[in-house]
Amino acid sequence: MRLLFLVTLSLPLLLLSTFSAAQAPRTISCNKKLTQCTINAPELVFGDHIAIVDERSMWVATGSVDEIERGTSRKVIIIKSYAPVKKNFKFMLISAKEANNPPEVKITRPLTFKQMGGSLGILAIGVGENGAGFEVSGFYQDLRNNFPLLGRVNLISVAGDVKDKDEVYTFYVNGIGVLGGTSLYIWMTSKLALRTEIAAGFLYAQVKSTGGFTGNQSSSSHFTDGIGFQVRGSFGVFYDMDGWEIMFEAAPQVTHSASGFAVLLGMSNILN
Repeated sequence: MRLLFLVTLSLPLLLLSTFSAAQAPRTISCNKKLTQCTINAPELVFGDHIAIVDERSMWVATGSVDEIERGTSRKVIIIKSYAPVKKNFKFMLISAKEANNPPEVKITRPLTFKQMGGSLGILAIGVGENGAGFEVSGFYQDLRNNFPLLGRVNLISVAGDVKDKDEVYTFYVNGIGVLGGTSLYIWMTSKLALRTEIAAGFLYAQVKSTGGFTGNQSSSSHFTDGIGFQVRGSFGVFYDMDGWEIMFEAAPQVTHSASGFAVLLGMSNILN
């Protein structure tokens, strides 16, 4: 009789606690580096693999349950992340294979990032006739209120022939530029992305030539010693390699009074 009484008394309490756990909000909180999250999910057990999904049911991260914390909280170690995680996102159980190699079609990423990278390429520019050389460039991009702002430094070294009267001289330009601007990813999957950029600033140039020719003597050189204005755009294709990206960029630009076009190959890294 006493046993029946205890069972009768404990059953409503058990149902109430189960109902309360089921009704608890499934909040997700993650650290800034997005290496670890805490999820309110009593149904998860140690070793479970999950995908965190956004409002469109697109995957933004995968992880595994590493620790059963007090109450209904579960500590999840993030295996791969592709976008910031919001507390109202949901999760779904997946296999260990999917967590380590997520299906590409289910991955989503935001179109703005903290990012840094560098590239090297050839540069054709209006230095006399057939001016050509190379450009080395690096950039760092941060977010301000989810708006991307970037700083870029580029080094150029080009040469071209300049005709002055009946003489032909070789004209050399070496310069360093500092620019600021913004960029936008206009399309992205888990592996491929298309990115545009616009930046403006100044380039300091040193001008030399063979013989006694100087750049100030001919407008065909388009460059003079000292500081000049620079505008640089770019259109790039990026291929992701587990965090590091190989990038191929085409970069039209106007430097001092010369128009140019660079084709570059480089690497970049998305920063959490």
